[in-house]
Amino acid sequence: VYFGHDPFEADLGPAPPRRATTTHLTEEDVVSALTISPWPIRLWVEIGSYQGGSAVVAADTMREAGVHGVTLLCVDTFLGGFGSGWWQPKEARLTILDDRGEAKVWGQFLANIADAGHQDVVVPAKATSVQALRQLQQLVQSGKPEFWPDVIYLDSSHEAQETMLELEIAFDTLPIGGVLFGDDFLFRPRWTYGIDLPVQHDVLLWASLRQEALDDTLDSEVPRLFRVRKGVFVSYTFQWFVRKVAEAPPLAAAAVRVAAKLSDLWDCFRDPDQRQECCEDPSAGPRCFDTLFTYENCC
Repeated sequence: VYFGHDPFEADLGPAPPRRATTTHLTEEDVVSALTISPWPIRLWVEIGSYQGGSAVVAADTMREAGVHGVTLLCVDTFLGGFGSGWWQPKEARLTILDDRGEAKVWGQFLANIADAGHQDVVVPAKATSVQALRQLQQLVQSGKPEFWPDVIYLDSSHEAQETMLELEIAFDTLPIGGVLFGDDFLFRPRWTYGIDLPVQHDVLLWASLRQEALDDTLDSEVPRLFRVRKGVFVSYTFQWFVRKVAEAPPLAAAAVRVAAKLSDLWDCFRDPDQRQECCEDPSAGPRCFDTLFTYENCC
């Protein structure tokens, strides 16, 4: 990627101090991904690394668990996201941009990874999500199976329809048995453009079209994961998880539509008797519903 040079040794000027970075990924989520992978992980691909917070959590967890020999490929444009938006006050924008509008994310990412001592396992790649995933596919197809990801962590677009595209390409990139998971199941953007929860919408819509290729047993392997529809499981840090059990033909463009209601995409109950019992009583309480599995979503 870097023609034999180490990006962590590049002369980028004075290294910025390590900053507290925002990530919803927890040690338990990383352990869940490791647990549901059917083989030891070699290549963990993170799409949307920003300033390195989630990469540090993943690498810390693997180191503490004695999981060695894993490469973390961290993909991002390193140009910043909504935090560098033009509507932000100058003080907020200057945490991500310099006074000429150039992004400072790249240098901050390198500083955070180096400060955590993970230069030996992290490989940053400047690319969009689609560029990176397509290049991984081409490397595998050209006879380099070491570039086949075992896990893909998706924390990138958060835009409706763009997330759908990323899901489809990421899933196609994985081998059978590969794990795809991501952040922000309950993310609600400042502007919704008609879809209040775009990540949730696209994950559930995509899964409804791919359900025969998804493993529906992850909650039996990791009790802290909870099924929201066939093949899709979430943690209470609102990370979502799927595992690939079959190849699937490309989605027809006509099949990718906007659902009328999010609740149309949920499928909370495996047991039809439980569905009937709970859905007859909106006030059923903890035996049926909670802050995630609400009556509105499930019934």
